[in-house]
Amino acid sequence: MEQQKTLSRRGFLARAMAATVFATVGGNEVLGRIVPKLNHNATSGLFAVSLEEFTALQQVDGSVRIAITGLNHKVLVTRISETEFTAVSEVCTHSGCAVGDYDVKNKRFQCPCHGSRFAADGSVLRGPAPRALDSYPVTFDAATATVHLEIEGIAAAPGEQETGAYMAAVVIANGAATIRYGLASPARVAISIWTVAGEKVMMPVEEVQEAGAHTAVVPVGELPPGQYLCRIQTSDGFSATEKFVVIR
Repeated sequence: MEQQKTLSRRGFLARAMAATVFATVGGNEVLGRIVPKLNHNATSGLFAVSLEEFTALQQVDGSVRIAITGLNHKVLVTRISETEFTAVSEVCTHSGCAVGDYDVKNKRFQCPCHGSRFAADGSVLRGPAPRALDSYPVTFDAATATVHLEIEGIAAAPGEQETGAYMAAVVIANGAATIRYGLASPARVAISIWTVAGEKVMMPVEEVQEAGAHTAVVPVGELPPGQYLCRIQTSDGFSATEKFVVIR
């Protein structure tokens, strides 16, 4: 029987943590490192999965199974094209069994208990499962070969976060996104806007800034309606992401 592995978290940077994760690929356990970062409201964790460490994801149809502290199940991350990834719960929606590893030949997950089949995105291919597997938002940063996985409800335990840089809010009004953030010390700041599919659409800020509170006003009125991610990264290692919506 597979030994249960979990991801442990500890203090890392402001609103960020380091973690260890075990991934199962074709029956072989691979130990690697990922960096889960908290959004500013500390209600969801953004996990960065490096393709350099999880080499199965370097190829289309590669798939890994990840255990994360705070979840009572594992997450299946699968590469379905050169630029697209999916992340779904391993729990079959019929009776709660864990589905098997990704079947590359047939491009599906299959439940060993009652035979339900699911596509890589979790959609039902064959019952008796009544609905799709639970899924998680995923973005892909091709420049850093990193998959970003967002999991609601994963928050820092008391004392795990340190003071320092922060991302306070992204407010949309009058065709612009107002981004409020702060730096504990001078650093190079990069602010980028991404689609939820992982395409970077603009980088309005890329410069060295002094310590203190900052505000960046980014015109987003020309973007198509939909959900976007605002990501801030600094040269001293801070990173945070906030989701926003453009509405016409």
